[in-house]
Amino acid sequence: MSDEKNVDKVEKETVQSPPKSLLRRTFSPRNRLIALVAIVAVLLVVRFVPGVRETARDLFFKIVPGACASTVYLNGSPEEMGAQHGRARNWSIKLLMKIYVYRVICRGSDEKYNARVAKAEELLKKIDPRWTTEITAVAKAAGVRKESVMLGNTFLDLGLYLAGCRQLIVNTDKGMLHAHNLDWDNLAGAGNFLVTIF
Repeated sequence: MSDEKNVDKVEKETVQSPPKSLLRRTFSPRNRLIALVAIVAVLLVVRFVPGVRETARDLFFKIVPGACASTVYLNGSPEEMGAQHGRARNWSIKLLMKIYVYRVICRGSDEKYNARVAKAEELLKKIDPRWTTEITAVAKAAGVRKESVMLGNTFLDLGLYLAGCRQLIVNTDKGMLHAHNLDWDNLAGAGNFLVTIF
């Protein structure tokens, strides 16, 4: 009789569902709904209540660290400077090539990527060879494809992505002339974090 009770007890213990993990409880449908309603409420208050937008912006910039200029000092030959640059900005160059060059400029299309890379290579043949040497060294030091860095450095010159800026491109018998200005509104502050100018 006692054996039967023990068997019943073991069966009941195995039938019971295991306790929910902390992660599953935290992101339960109820909690996600509460978080969504809270976010929408905050956004509505910021948008429609007078004076809150300025206060929220000031608070945001107190919490988020401000952008500051980051300078890489390069010296030596074009190849040496490229290697220094590639080592100093290894991870950011990889991200730029993967996300911005491939996903944004080429829309994630291998066909567009290959066609635009070919244009970039043609364009670089018209420019002083020191740039190709430097770009090749950057790519090697950062562990990315040389063609991607070529495209990343010439997509504006090729007119592939204007982004609201004004530019003038003239091909002459002495090479290509390119004028480009940066006339954005600083992308609501995001430009401080995302834009690098050489």
